Amino acid sequence: MPTKVTVEFLPPIDLHEILGPELDVDRGYEYVTGIMQEALSRLAEERTLPILG
Repeated sequence: MPTKVTVEFLPPIDLHEILGPELDVDRGYEYVTGIMQEALSRLAEERTLPILG
């Protein structure tokens, strides 16, 4: 079945700039996955057709 795929590139993330020079890996992970989830949620809201499966 043909499908439409949306790809979006987010701006680069400088974790040292955002979280400081002593980077905590867990905080960095949470920050990056949070940004990604926000983008995925926004894209899901823009979808007009339901997901079949």
